[in-house]
Amino acid sequence: MFTVIISVIFAVIGLALIAKPDVVTKPLGMFEWVGRAVGGVFAVMGVVFFISLSYIYVPADKIVTLHRIYLGDNLPEGRVIALSGQKGPQAKIMGPGFHFVPFINFVFDTQEHPIVDIPESKYGILTARDGAPLNDGQFLGNEWPEGTFEDMLDAEFFLADGSGGQKGTQTEVLRPGKYRINPLLWDVQIADSVDVPTGHVAVIRSNIQTGSDEECVPVEIGVETG
Repeated sequence: MFTVIISVIFAVIGLALIAKPDVVTKPLGMFEWVGRAVGGVFAVMGVVFFISLSYIYVPADKIVTLHRIYLGDNLPEGRVIALSGQKGPQAKIMGPGFHFVPFINFVFDTQEHPIVDIPESKYGILTARDGAPLNDGQFLGNEWPEGTFEDMLDAEFFLADGSGGQKGTQTEVLRPGKYRINPLLWDVQIADSVDVPTGHVAVIRSNIQTGSDEECVPVEIGVETG
């Protein structure tokens, strides 16, 4: 707040001196160009303060999360991640590069995070900290339609009204690779992929049911390899 006030004061003083330098120079017996020069210095300092509040730089291997402090609506009851215009931890993240947003460092607290890196032979279990509640008897979030995985990872899309994003552990997992996702929404647990030796059989037991208890029962599926 202090830096904002200083930048405004410097800018106002600088512009005033440039426009009417005689207000200061006449009483002091100075040339008008001196007043304009002083005004220019104040104006430049005001611009420097403004710029310092209005940009962030994100390294290539990082993302930045935002926590809105001022000039927004309160979070709806039960929500932990804010959408645009709401105060609190933001769904939007900033990717690598230089970002100029007026007063971003005043309106928001910013924090750097490493990108999510899933090594080979591993996978990432995704758990959403916010979203629509799971249905009765549901243990995992609804499966997303084919081709929408990238949309699901976008916190703004995931939490938008009608998107279908559900709070809790997701059916989809992160495959090996690097991901720029919002750690305020997504908890990622890295687990080992199943390695079935040649000549052995992996038995996969499903605990997910899409119908009633009478219609669906857990099933075991044998998978032969080699």
